[in-house]
Amino acid sequence: MKKLLTILLILITCIFADKYKVSVDDISQYKVDYKILNPCAVSNDASYFFATERVYDVKKIARGNAYDLIIFRFKDKKLETIDRIPLKIYHLVNVAYDSDRHRIFIVGNRGNKIIRVDPRNNRKKVEFEYQQGQKGFKAGPFVFCHKSKLYATGWFYDEEQNWLGDYVARIAFTKKGVRFQRKASLDYLFKYRFSNRGTVRTNFYVSGDLFYFSLIDQVEKKTFLMELRNKKLTPVDKEHIISTFAATDERIFYITRDADGHYHHFLKNFTTGEKYTIGRENDRFTYPFLVKDRLVVLKTDLKRKTFNAYVGIEKDRYLLQRFIKNETLGAMKISQNAKYYLFMGIDGITIGTLVRNESTE
Repeated sequence: MKKLLTILLILITCIFADKYKVSVDDISQYKVDYKILNPCAVSNDASYFFATERVYDVKKIARGNAYDLIIFRFKDKKLETIDRIPLKIYHLVNVAYDSDRHRIFIVGNRGNKIIRVDPRNNRKKVEFEYQQGQKGFKAGPFVFCHKSKLYATGWFYDEEQNWLGDYVARIAFTKKGVRFQRKASLDYLFKYRFSNRGTVRTNFYVSGDLFYFSLIDQVEKKTFLMELRNKKLTPVDKEHIISTFAATDERIFYITRDADGHYHHFLKNFTTGEKYTIGRENDRFTYPFLVKDRLVVLKTDLKRKTFNAYVGIEKDRYLLQRFIKNETLGAMKISQNAKYYLFMGIDGITIGTLVRNESTE
C-alpha cells in the first residue's frame, strides 16, 4: 500500500513538473518595465505571451503612441527575445486573442479604433477607425474571440452618432472593410438593471448568441443565474447569492452562498445534464478558468498574500489537483487549449504544463 501511494505521488508530481522560469533580470535586458505590464494571453503552444505596456515618454504620447504591445517569445524553455510593437492609440479599451488564427485585436480610443496584430511576424493593420459622418459601432468594454470570431459589447450609432441600441456585435473584416453585425441585445441587462424589482450583479459573455448574468430579485430575496442563448432567456439556478461564474458553450461553473453564509461551488454540463460539486463546503475559490472540460480555480490567502491553484478534469469528476502551492499573489493566464499556464510572480514569469494527458469529450 505504501509503495502504491508513493507511485501515485510521483505520477501526480510528474503531471505538473514540466515548467521553467524567466527572471525579471532577463526581462529587464529588453528595456521592458515588468512591474507595469498588463498581461493578455499565452499561445496554445506556449511559444509566445503578450501584454500591453503604458508609455510614459511625452514625445511618443504626443505622436499618439500611448501604449505598446509587448510580445515575449520562448524557445527550448528559455526566453528567446521580446518584441515591442508601438500602438498608435491614446486610450486602451481591451485586447482580444484568436489563438487558432494567431490574431491579436487591440481596441482603443474609446472604442473607435481596432488594430490587428499577427504575433508570428509582428505585422499590424488598422482594421477600423471612426470617420466623421459614417455610421458604425463603438466597441467596449468587453472584447473577446469565440471560435475565431471577434465580438464586442457596445452600441451602434448613425451618421450623426445618435445611439441605435446596445448589443453584443460580431466584428468581421472583409475586402470591402469592417462589418458590424448585431447579435445578442443587451436590453435584458439594462431592463433588469434599472427595474424596481431587481438588479444585475455580474455578467459573462461566451459568444454573440450566449451570455450569462446574475439577477438579484428584491422580492424573492434570491439571486437568479440567467442564461440568454439564441435570444431565449432561461434560469440556470437560484440561491441567496450567486457572485462568480465562468462559462463555455456547454458548461458553466458558478459559486453560491446560502442564507447561512456557506459557500458552494458547482459545475453544470448542459449537454449531459450532469451537475458536479467542486471542492468542499466553504472552500473559497476565486478567479475560475473554464476551458472545454478543464476547470482551474484559485484559493487565495489575503492575509499572507499567497494563493494555491487547482485543476480539475471532467473525466475525473473535477477532482481538484493542486499545481501551484503557496505562491505570492500575481497574475496568471491559461492557454485557450488549457494545456499551459503562465504565472507572473514577483521575481519573474513561470510557464508550465497544466495537464499532460488529454481527456476525451
